[in-house]
Amino acid sequence: MVTQITSKDNVKIKLAVALKSRQKREEYGLFCFEGDKLSIEALNNNADIQFIFISSSYKDQSLAEIFDKNKIDVYIIPPNLFDKITQSQTPQGVLTVAKIKSLKTVDNIKEGRYIALDAMSDPGNLGAVLRSVDAFSIDGIILGAGCTDLFSAKTIRGSMGSFFRCNYYLAENLSYALDALRCKGFDIYCADLDSHAVSLNNLTFSKNVVITIGNESNGISDKVKEVSKTLYIPMSGKSESLNASVAAGIICWELSKS
Repeated sequence: MVTQITSKDNVKIKLAVALKSRQKREEYGLFCFEGDKLSIEALNNNADIQFIFISSSYKDQSLAEIFDKNKIDVYIIPPNLFDKITQSQTPQGVLTVAKIKSLKTVDNIKEGRYIALDAMSDPGNLGAVLRSVDAFSIDGIILGAGCTDLFSAKTIRGSMGSFFRCNYYLAENLSYALDALRCKGFDIYCADLDSHAVSLNNLTFSKNVVITIGNESNGISDKVKEVSKTLYIPMSGKSESLNASVAAGIICWELSKS
């Protein structure tokens, strides 16, 4: 159904405003993201879409028809109301609200190649990691405690749609989860510049492996290091380190070649 909304006091508008907060996203079990391409990606990948807002200034009204045909409620709102719900500095005029699906735990991992994140704090970096995981067909991503919110609008925007195609696993105690996977036969590595680290160029990965990327400022935690072998990415220039998402992209590429 396509419906017009004109009041800022409408319950749907108030809900969309509330979902800017991580606390409210967790409370309501809902999240939102912006853009026409992301809305179509979500639809094509079976996201549990609840409803969609489209600004009356948005040019292509066929988008409303697409969602209406898929039995998803569409709300047409004036630009001044869209400005209240948007989280973008340059909004496209499309905002989708979807249900947060429960994430699997690491116990569900049986085999494959995975990237783990040890308290990655920047949502833009997380989104970029998702793009690499998706691009190189990595089997999934393990989110350790302290990671930025997977369901933030910035994370989803940064993933360029890959958010909807990745497999996610939660690890409240990352070092414990990695050690459990090691006991299952997984090779466990972390990216770190310590004296025992082996060059990425000199490694051949097994079919069951997890590689952890650390926090942008603090790197890999000591407990994760204790259960991991270390690797480093060789660099020929003068930079001391790589951005965490760039490092993840290089590692995903190497995993895809093995």
